[in-house]
Amino acid sequence: MGMFGDWKRMNDANNQYLASQGKRTGMFGQMADIPRNMNEAANNMEIGMLMMRHSQLVNGGGVHGIVTIDGVWHIATYAGMSEVYRIQGRVEREDGTEPYIAVFDDCIAQMSMARVVPGGQLAVAIDHQNPTDMGIDWIRTSRLPLPEGAAPPPGSPGARPAEPGARPE
Repeated sequence: MGMFGDWKRMNDANNQYLASQGKRTGMFGQMADIPRNMNEAANNMEIGMLMMRHSQLVNGGGVHGIVTIDGVWHIATYAGMSEVYRIQGRVEREDGTEPYIAVFDDCIAQMSMARVVPGGQLAVAIDHQNPTDMGIDWIRTSRLPLPEGAAPPPGSPGARPAEPGARPE
């Protein structure tokens, strides 16, 4: 087929991908989309840095605490995959600090959404110097009771009721 035939196939495949994403395929349309694409990349970078900071807090850099959720709002999508939510709740720290209300953002996997409802509780790791900066510790959260009426995510203990007399496979 040759070099030009291969180039055409690659170009056609790229245009098909762009069209499937709802993006423009022409050169001028793609140039017009550059500011939006740069804004999206900057947003993803900002959220990524926040998630790295939350990972540091959860892995020993923060004070343990429990947040009782008052409200949850979807605010963004990170890298087109993970959902970012804003959570408002009452924070009770394990170091004895007076409870307070805080608002923070975090990425939440779909399988964990049953826990992120008003009245639910999340185990968090809180920044020592900024009490409103915290990351959710999903391992500790999994040990907390589910909010009333919430179903456990697929694959977790208690996800399916055992039938009377049934034996494990």
